[in-house]
Formats: sequence, C-alpha cells, structure tokens
Amino acid sequence: MRRSRSYRARADRVRALVDGGDVEAGLMLVRWFDDPDSNALGWWLIREQIQLLARMGATVESDEYAATQGVTGTHTSG
Repeated sequence: MRRSRSYRARADRVRALVDGGDVEAGLMLVRWFDDPDSNALGWWLIREQIQLLARMGATVESDEYAATQGVTGTHTSG
C-alpha cells in the first residue's frame, strides 16, 4: 500500500511536467524476433501498469524487428 502511494505521487509529478508541455513520458518496447537468447512470444501490461502509464499521461510504443532481414521496424501500437 505504501509503495503504491509512492508510485502515484511520482506519477503525478511526471504528469505535471507532461501537462506543462515541456516533456513527454512513454514506455518503449523493442523486440527482436530471432534473438537466440530470448524465447518470448509476446508481452503484456497488467492493469496497474496501464493505470500508472495513464496517470503519467504516457504513450506506449512497440517496435519489432527481425535481424535476419536487416533492421526493418514495424510500429505496432502507440
């Protein structure tokens, strides 16, 4: 409970900066499909993470690449 209050207070400070127009907040995920060290097939955000990002006024961007085909990204959400 104490931790979530701390996160909310920090998120509110970030939101004040975002609302002032001087900064942007966001989460960026970059995934390489053919990374031999990764077996991840997908990703997701839990409700609390989404709420925190929304509270900050943050955007979410996901780029996915296949190294065997060169560096070509696909913007999937944002």
